[in-house]
Amino acid sequence: MTLQSYQIRELNKQLSDKIPELLDYFGIKSTKDNKRYICACPVHEGDNPTACNIYYTGDDYKGNWVCNTHQCQKKFVSSILGFVRGCLSAGKKKVSFNDTIKFAEKFLGGKIS
Repeated sequence: MTLQSYQIRELNKQLSDKIPELLDYFGIKSTKDNKRYICACPVHEGDNPTACNIYYTGDDYKGNWVCNTHQCQKKFVSSILGFVRGCLSAGKKKVSFNDTIKFAEKFLGGKIS
């Protein structure tokens, strides 16, 4: 499966609009402030309730995230797609980018055109 960069941007945009639903899907408890969701990092299965920040605002880039304890975003990319890939990979072998795309499309209810 090969996606064009505009398709990946669209997928990131659509996933960023559903951050609360993604957090619910993965069973992640979070708090929300004026620009981000704050939670323990589900990627490395951490217990620090403020370690992971997922930003839902931004002028041209929503959905970026950072793990302040293990920098998990460096391994899985700091986009919301990277966050989803990290969540899917937690506790097991690394999930491929293609499998992450398939999950995201199913989660969003259809293929990205």
